[in-house]
Amino acid sequence: MLLLAPRAWAEPTTPRTSISLGFGNGAVGETDGEPSSRGASTTLQLGKSLTDKLELVFEGEYVGFARYARDATYSQQLGTVTLGLRWAPFAAPASSIGAVQYNLAAVHLKAGVGVAHLVRTPYDEWVGGVQQGKWGVAANASVGWMPMQFGNSSLGIEVTGMAMLRDATRYGIASNLLLRTELF
Repeated sequence: MLLLAPRAWAEPTTPRTSISLGFGNGAVGETDGEPSSRGASTTLQLGKSLTDKLELVFEGEYVGFARYARDATYSQQLGTVTLGLRWAPFAAPASSIGAVQYNLAAVHLKAGVGVAHLVRTPYDEWVGGVQQGKWGVAANASVGWMPMQFGNSSLGIEVTGMAMLRDATRYGIASNLLLRTELF
């Protein structure tokens, strides 16, 4: 019974640094008469806590290998690099069951701004043939749920919407399984 009792929540004595890595699926959205297309997604996030519930986050989000409708031999990739904030309004102690702790209230919201780049690559080439696409201002917003916690790490899901703001707005969406670890 003692294992299920909530622990006292304390302010961090020193700022924490975290790294998150996620893999999943995503899509590059429809624009200029080109249909949306699904692909693989990855994210890498570096964070520095400002308070126990607020973190400054530098993030790279990438949706790749999405079909390019105008030329079936090419895939398209939408990448964003942003700086923003992650807010965990319901940060609370986790319930412990063995080595894994469960915190069903571990929801976070994240938003950022930065730069976006759209690239088209031939399916059969890794080098050469890359069509450097448009660059633009990026904006993204995410909601995440990290219920499994073990040691300094947590595991959950994060859904991100991203937009490249330029002549015709390009958007993407990604759903990733996310592993977050506090380094120090």
